[in-house]
Amino acid sequence: MSLTGKEIAQMHKDYVMQSWSKSGVDALPVERAEGIYFYDYDGNKYADMASLLVCSNLGHELPEIVNAINKHHIAASVSNTAGTFVCNHVLYGTRYYLEHHYPNIKSGFIHVPFIKEQGEPLHKPYMELEDIVKGIEITLETIISR
Repeated sequence: MSLTGKEIAQMHKDYVMQSWSKSGVDALPVERAEGIYFYDYDGNKYADMASLLVCSNLGHELPEIVNAINKHHIAASVSNTAGTFVCNHVLYGTRYYLEHHYPNIKSGFIHVPFIKEQGEPLHKPYMELEDIVKGIEITLETIISR
C-alpha cells in the first residue's frame, strides 16, 4: 500500500497528538532526508532549520557510518526520522544548549535497539550489548576520521 503525502498528513492529523496540533498547522510528511535537507512526498526539498538550528552538525545521515558498522557484521541502517517526542526533545534540547553555551561542540543522535534483557521479554528485536558498544565505537571513529 502506497500513500500520498496528503494522505499521510491527514492520517497524522486524525491519529497523532502533537504539541502544535491546536495551532492549526498541518503536518508536513517527510519522505526522506539527506544531510541537512529533507524531502516531502511531492519532491520538494527543505533545509532542516528547526528551532533555528540545523538538525545536527552532521546532518540526518552519514552513509559511511552505516557502511563501516556493516563491514564489522553488525546490523545498522539509516533512519529518516529523528523518532518521537523524547528523541526529538533530547536532540534539539542538546543542540540548543550547546549552541548557546558551547557553540564549537558538535553533537548528534544515535538510535540504539533494545538489549536482550529488554527486548526478549517483550518479543521485540534486540541486539547484544557488545555489538551496540562496538557500533557506537565505530561511529565515533568514523566521525573523527572525517
